[in-house]
Amino acid sequence: MKKTILIAALMILTLGVFAQGGRRNQERPNRGRPNAGQRIQMEKDSVIGKITTLSEDQKMLLDAVYAGVQTSMEELAGTARDDREGFREKMRAISEDKNAQVKEILNEEQWTQYEAMLKEAREQRRERRQNGGQRRGRPDGGQ
Repeated sequence: MKKTILIAALMILTLGVFAQGGRRNQERPNRGRPNAGQRIQMEKDSVIGKITTLSEDQKMLLDAVYAGVQTSMEELAGTARDDREGFREKMRAISEDKNAQVKEILNEEQWTQYEAMLKEAREQRRERRQNGGQRRGRPDGGQ
């Protein structure tokens, strides 16, 4: 009898813990923002989609570059973010390294397209920051 009551109490407590955690994650899973891996995948898809003159070899090389970047970003995301400036510098270094590798893969015309894409992305991020994080066309900020 004591075992049955103990098991029932344990199940109720366990369900309560899972229910609370689940609700919180549904309300704000990541504030609607993609994680580092998703952002890298979106950037790669955008590059491959918008630069239509890429050869199959170039696409394979870009896949390899972006896979390496994704690994680096995920490793960095696992580290403590207490040192914001240090974290920012590491992110910048990863991005600069990625751009250098991409420049080696692309021809001049493709590199110009790539730079234009980067510039547009920077302007969109700046615009979102100035608008308090709101996403384009969503007055609620995408929440």
